[in-house]
Amino acid sequence: MTLSPYPIAKANKLYIRITKYSSGSPRRPLTEALSSKIMKTISYRDINLDVDFEFCRNVHHAAYRDVVIRQFGSWDESMQDGFFREGLNRAPHKIVEIDGVPIGVVSTEIKTDCLYLSELQLLPEYQGRGIGSVIVKKQMEIAKSLNLPLRLVVLRENRAQDLYRRLGFRTTSTTEIHVKMEWSE
Repeated sequence: MTLSPYPIAKANKLYIRITKYSSGSPRRPLTEALSSKIMKTISYRDINLDVDFEFCRNVHHAAYRDVVIRQFGSWDESMQDGFFREGLNRAPHKIVEIDGVPIGVVSTEIKTDCLYLSELQLLPEYQGRGIGSVIVKKQMEIAKSLNLPLRLVVLRENRAQDLYRRLGFRTTSTTEIHVKMEWSE
């Protein structure tokens, strides 16, 4: 799946052009109608915990499992459930959807000194497709309009750091566990 580098913003939705590829190869197009470029819409909706709790938990666990195992050597389900619940309480979360299909979760918070990207979690099958870039670029636009830097914290083994660096983020500090990053214009 590839994305146009130019998302189109209309009525609180981002439109991106996507080309679908077979799951066996990221470069081999699917045949027939699926190989043609089709317009998809990234939209956001508020989380309804009565309905979305399990989806959000599944996204969290799917997005973090490999990172946590790389960094800490193992996955403790009950510990990760606790981190997930803590994260839900830190800042408002939204479900990320493409054409009404939930694919992830994003959470941002306006603080006095920054726009803070608390969470950006996509299901693994939607990672590496440019969707995260579109979402982060939108947050960069919002931060710029607020005249604030955009800040985030990632686990040291999280490969998303590469994405953030490509988009102009710089590392502001590191700990044994986390890397703090900031973008500003």
